[in-house]
Amino acid sequence: MLSEVDLSTEIKGLEGRKLRYRYWWIAPGGIVPIHSHADRPALIYVVKGEIYEHRSDQEEPHIYKAGEVSNESQGVKHWWENKGNETVELIATDICNAETGSC
Repeated sequence: MLSEVDLSTEIKGLEGRKLRYRYWWIAPGGIVPIHSHADRPALIYVVKGEIYEHRSDQEEPHIYKAGEVSNESQGVKHWWENKGNETVELIATDICNAETGSC
């Protein structure tokens, strides 16, 4: 976690919501397990390397490379896989809901 903002103090109606800014490293062969983005929209920016995203709304995985962004919203379920030989670095920005346990 690099930083977060409690949105309930910023915008009326967003009680329990936080805007988070995180930096992730995924080693070669590493994965981010399957999870849902129901009630938790996110944007993921690939800083370094390339990574496969397996999504519930697509038949084939999508390969994201440095400089590209994944849009995770509207309840998509997905997981990530680093099939390469170098560590992948990602910046993850999302709005989570502490009241439902997504933070």
